[in-house]
Amino acid sequence: MNKIDADKLIVEYQQKIFGFAMSKMRNIADAEELASNIMLEIYKSFLKTDNIVNIEENCVHYLKDTAMEEAEQLNGL
Repeated sequence: MNKIDADKLIVEYQQKIFGFAMSKMRNIADAEELASNIMLEIYKSFLKTDNIVNIEENCVHYLKDTAMEEAEQLNGL
């Protein structure tokens, strides 16, 4: 995927990602950090591939796996 398309998708999904992060963290600063990390990883994955079939599904899988682990680490669990 080219950078322009990846940028557009990140902007499109940033509110959903931040909402997820807020639901998992205890404060805004930690939620912002988690959301930033999530968006960076998703952005990097966008740039690595030319054909993303289902963006929502890919994001959900990432959130369920990697982001949940990071949220627990940031929460000190």
